[in-house]
Parts: sequence; C-alpha cells; structure tokens
Amino acid sequence: MQKKPLFYRDLNQSAEDTLVLIHGGFSNGYLTWRRQIDTLGEQYRLIICDRRGHGKSPQDPKPYTIAQDAQDIIAILKEIGIDSFHLVGHSYGGLVAIEVAYQLADKISTLHLLEPPCFSLFSNDPEVSSLNNKIKSLFEESSERGIEELAKGFFETMIGTEAAEHLRDSLAWQKVLDETERLINEEYPAEYSSEKITDLSLPIYIYTGGRSQLGLRKIAYETVKKLPTAKLIDIPEATHDLPRAQPRFDDALLASIKDYEKDLDKYC
Repeated sequence: MQKKPLFYRDLNQSAEDTLVLIHGGFSNGYLTWRRQIDTLGEQYRLIICDRRGHGKSPQDPKPYTIAQDAQDIIAILKEIGIDSFHLVGHSYGGLVAIEVAYQLADKISTLHLLEPPCFSLFSNDPEVSSLNNKIKSLFEESSERGIEELAKGFFETMIGTEAAEHLRDSLAWQKVLDETERLINEEYPAEYSSEKITDLSLPIYIYTGGRSQLGLRKIAYETVKKLPTAKLIDIPEATHDLPRAQPRFDDALLASIKDYEKDLDKYC
C-alpha cells in the first residue's frame, strides 16, 4: 500500500526565511501553532504539518515511529523545495525535530526544542525516571482504561489535577480526545535514542516553562549542559504548553533567531 502524504499548511510563501513547526501529542498542527500563525506568520514562511495519525493527515501506516514522522516531514520539505529553515518541535514533536535535524543538519539554521521528553538521555535520573514510569504506565494501561482515562491521567501528571479538570470542562477537551487515539499506536518516547542530539553541532535552543512538570524542566536544564552549542530559554509563566505563552514565547523564539544571526560567523 502506497503511503499517502501528510496534510500541511504552507503559509506566507513570499517570506525570505522559513520556520518548520512540529506539534506534539494530543494535538495537531493548527491546535498547537494557531497563535503563531497570526504572529510569527507575519515575518516567516510557516510550514505546519499534522503528523501522521493526527488532524487531517492519513491514519496509516501503523504503528507510528519517530523515524517515520521525520521522513514524512522531510518528504514535505523536499516536495516544496525548502533548502534552509529554522526547525521548531514541541514535546514529542521535539523528538521528531531531533531526528529531522540528525538527517538534515546541513539545511537547518537553528533548532528549537520545547521541553522534548528525552527520557533515554537521562534514564538514571530519579526525577526523570519517575516521570517516565508514570507516563509509561498510563500508556500500558490505555487498552483497558480507554483513551479518555489516558488523556485525563496524562494531563493530571503534566499540569496538575486542578488545571486538568479545567481543561476537561473546556470546549478544547473533545479536540484533545480526538487526537489521543494516535498515541496508543506510536513509539514511546523512551524507546527513541534521543542521544542523537549530542551529535548535532548546529545552534540549539531548548525552552522550558517555569510552571511545567519538574521532570521535563530537569531534562531541559541537563540537556543544555551536555551540548556546547545549546542555550536554555526559561519562560517563568509558561506551562508545558509553551506556544500558548504569548507574547513571551514568540518574543523568545524571535530573539533566539536574532541571536543566531548576530553570531552567524561562528557557525559557518
């Protein structure tokens, strides 16, 4: 069976520079990056895909892997002729971004990772291991508990019980549930060799939210220590849903790109 291409948005095609934005789990391209369409889309060409199994993209083939997600995105970039771009990945999409960068490092100007769950990079850390075990248990029990219980447990772990209850009472909850089933068929984050990030020599910016889950904040801080070309961007008022923290996240991303452009000589 021939693999069908992803659904993607190609916005502001006349812009000189391109941002490729990769969403995480429980979401799709538009749900994650809808705010950036109105802000960053004024300055950059935006390539926003729905990862396979999410949004308007095809459901097959399964199971879903990070390598396959990366190949899907690479195919889009090749199809539309994008030779140079800034790459942004949120959460699980950050792992996909690492894989894309690993394969296309010569085409990527800057890599921006928003709390990527690099569990395999810190498997011996108690806080990271605790978070990994909690999330893994939710996924392993999902066939018995159902997708709504999976989503409920995940968000209670990530943003706390009170915030998770508020989300479940909102209109967005059904959209979250619509995207949850994909997770049952995808590669678990700890199974991906996120150590690949240590082989990248391009400028990397790792973002974390001051109100986010402690294990993910630990990963962000410790990953930067391992990478000579990485910088940490801590947004105090943000949760794990960093793209929602406007205008602080947008300002931080734009400042990071300007920082790279200012020091461009040392990367060439």
